[in-house]
Amino acid sequence: MLHPQPTDPTDVATRWKVAHLKACAFAPDREAVGVVHGESGAILEALGVASSGSAPDDLSDFSHREVIGLVVARSRQMAALGVTPGAAAAYVPTLASALGVGLEARLQGLLAVAMEAYVLARDERVVREAQDVLTERTPVIRIGDGLVACFLMGNPEPERVTRIVERLEREAFRAEARAILVDLGNMQTDPEALSAAFGADEGAKMLGVRCVFTGVDERVRRAIAEAGLRIDGLEVAASFEGGLDLLRRRGLLNRLLGR
Repeated sequence: MLHPQPTDPTDVATRWKVAHLKACAFAPDREAVGVVHGESGAILEALGVASSGSAPDDLSDFSHREVIGLVVARSRQMAALGVTPGAAAAYVPTLASALGVGLEARLQGLLAVAMEAYVLARDERVVREAQDVLTERTPVIRIGDGLVACFLMGNPEPERVTRIVERLEREAFRAEARAILVDLGNMQTDPEALSAAFGADEGAKMLGVRCVFTGVDERVRRAIAEAGLRIDGLEVAASFEGGLDLLRRRGLLNRLLGR
């Protein structure tokens, strides 16, 4: 069993924080680590409980699940705050040094769990940031003064499609548009992503503008049917050019383009 040196938890928490800050090479890491250590008391309390029982010495064992859960949460927090790997890796070893009872070897399992949680959370953060970049790079353009078009491409997550649609609606509002085109011709046919794209029609109604979905060819129609999506009442065209022609036949295109 683990038997931490009996001492004031506040002193241990202070030593732990100071040691961790010293292990941080960069100022942003030190700032983030200071935030993370605001929750160190709960870990020390849980560690005291774990150390007083008959659980195995290895703190990565599931019997110490409270300690593991708290350390995993703080590791994920460090990833979310952008802490570098070196600074994150010092979290558990500096705890051992703060306790001062030679726990380094017994905390190796906990260190591995902490770093696994950190790496996973950091990867998730990178994916989210990449999605945000892709969202901003998805073409949303003005075609004349009264027409705004959006071109969805690839295999975007439904959440990203929703953000793109919201961006399209903001641009339509700023442009005082009277019609928007949403092109699906180069987009993968994921049902949830398609459903998110069709949400543009509701936003258009709220803005009081016309919405036409283009690129709705046989491939897209088949996916819509297989997914059980209803597009009754939506204006659709098989190609972008077809969407422009639809507006032209409605007597809108020339007016939208100021002709």
